[in-house]
Amino acid sequence: MSPAEKRIADCILKDPALVTKSTLVFLAKEAGVSPGSITNFAASLGFSGFSQLKINLAQNLPAEGEVRTGAGSGQNRVLRSMIESARSSFEATLETVSEGDFSEAAGILAGAGRIIVIGFAYSAPVAEDLAFRLMALGMPAQAMTDSLAADLACSSLGERGVLLAVSHSGRTKEVLRCAQTAKQAGARILSLTSYAKSPLAELSKIHFVAVSNEALNYQVSMTARLTHLLLGDYLLELTAERIGAGAVERVDSILDVLEQNREAIRGGD
Repeated sequence: MSPAEKRIADCILKDPALVTKSTLVFLAKEAGVSPGSITNFAASLGFSGFSQLKINLAQNLPAEGEVRTGAGSGQNRVLRSMIESARSSFEATLETVSEGDFSEAAGILAGAGRIIVIGFAYSAPVAEDLAFRLMALGMPAQAMTDSLAADLACSSLGERGVLLAVSHSGRTKEVLRCAQTAKQAGARILSLTSYAKSPLAELSKIHFVAVSNEALNYQVSMTARLTHLLLGDYLLELTAERIGAGAVERVDSILDVLEQNREAIRGGD
């Protein structure tokens, strides 16, 4: 490394957690280099920019539950570790999200003629939840958790269509096939994954990343699913704002339907 690169590396190694929450200008000042040097340093490591470097750092930091000596044992300790891992993921993700991307994605969803939400295996519950909430806003959304049916549906999306794909790895072949089909049909693709760099990210117009330690070894994505739900909820809140007063009316009508079903269930008892 050059002297400038060594200073940047020393700053990162000294306090990587701080760097994940720092701006490019702040790190440049701490290392005594120019902001351009930080960008070049990130590029030399194979990242597209400083933001991607921060995401990678956050993914490789231990969750707080792994470094604390918390009280308790057995199930209590496991539960504490799971809660700490989720909290760490939420906070790390907050530091890396782009408000501009969320705003643009909300506009795309609000103006969509048809929305297909896909997620397979562990990601299926997230996809179903997002689709249900979109329908509650009166949006033409449908959850697809069967890969063949999803691929067929994506082929007819068209230019006003939107594919919202949920995939922990962003590499699942069935998800990628659907994304490729949707893109060929002229649809726009939004995605939620746990990796900044993935084949699905490359196919997407806008890509959101849930930062979690599960990304280290492609572990089962329990914490990532929670963060995907959080990101999805925020995206839908912004979409509701784009729709305006009509969104409130639509939610009220959905609540009426739910209440009627509750009454029917109680009557059956």
